Amino acid sequence: MSKEEIKYYFNTKKDSIILAILNTFVFWQLSYYIFILLDRQVFFDSTSYISMAKGNFNVIAMHAYRIAIPLISSLLAKFISIFNPQTFSNSLVNSDIDMRISFFLINLLFSGAIFYFLYETLISMKYRKIVVTAAIFSLQLNTIYLFYIAVPNVDIGVLFFLSLGLFVYSKLEKKSFFIIFLAINIIGSLFKEYIFITNLPILLLFLNEEKSKNLKKAILIFLYIATNLLFVYIFRLIISNVVFLIFETEFISTSSKPFFKYLIKSTFPLPFNINKLQDIFQYSPFLMVIIIILGALKNKNVFRQELKDIKAKNYLQNFNVFITLSIFLLLSGAATWSVRIFFPFYIYLLPIVCEVIEQITRKKIK
Repeated sequence: MSKEEIKYYFNTKKDSIILAILNTFVFWQLSYYIFILLDRQVFFDSTSYISMAKGNFNVIAMHAYRIAIPLISSLLAKFISIFNPQTFSNSLVNSDIDMRISFFLINLLFSGAIFYFLYETLISMKYRKIVVTAAIFSLQLNTIYLFYIAVPNVDIGVLFFLSLGLFVYSKLEKKSFFIIFLAINIIGSLFKEYIFITNLPILLLFLNEEKSKNLKKAILIFLYIATNLLFVYIFRLIISNVVFLIFETEFISTSSKPFFKYLIKSTFPLPFNINKLQDIFQYSPFLMVIIIILGALKNKNVFRQELKDIKAKNYLQNFNVFITLSIFLLLSGAATWSVRIFFPFYIYLLPIVCEVIEQITRKKIK
């Protein structure tokens, strides 16, 4: 891009960039207390990712392949260590302060980028700026999101690539969408291996707009899944061999506990009690749910008629896609912190939240 093109881009996107920066500072303030008080020993995943960033890959295999954020953090920590942060750090923070600061800064940057991509996507659907901003904050203002920022982890990468996928979906022409979208998800597998599954509904939304035959759509879906699975396998093979050659380390075998059995047991523990009810409120973006419920109570047609013929890209016209995701939304709301993998699917409800806020405030906010 030329200097003039860069200047034009920043001039046209000035509002989005400023709001993204402000959003980053807000969540820096909100998450800092967790960053200071929560030591890595109480968050199992953090131990693995900090060890990887320090060059110790003697961690469970499931974590070891998620190499991107620990690698970036390792590079940033070397720069941070120049300033010797141990000399002025809070006594409550452990000796890995340079690593923890690097993860914290990276997560904050990802959070700012998430806001920017979601803001641009929703603005392209012709919602007002104040409505879009309120909707995104309704997603972010919850315990899980603050943990994504404050604690060394790689989960925020899932939200980042989902937001980026929606941004690409809303901006790119149909001819170039599939290749670029596929490339984004292949890169995303270095952050977390199931990102291509989280982003699959975006491809379904794109295909719903296509006038191609069902056979072509089926081929594209198969090609998307098969290609991503192939690269996940290739990346795992490369990473495990490189780590063994350089560090002479083999990954620790994953727990023998069957994953799906663990998933079901964690999500639907019996008997249901007050602690489980607390998890539902604590570990889901409950503000989003309240907004949608209020909208449905105020206007019973909010999910039947008015969504059928509004906004660019026919996003809300394909409401059947979101019905298929309802089980994931229920799981994410009912699941404990350890089964937070369904949380990113709430992003797909943001246009619904925007629509409800628009209908509630249309006459009150100009």
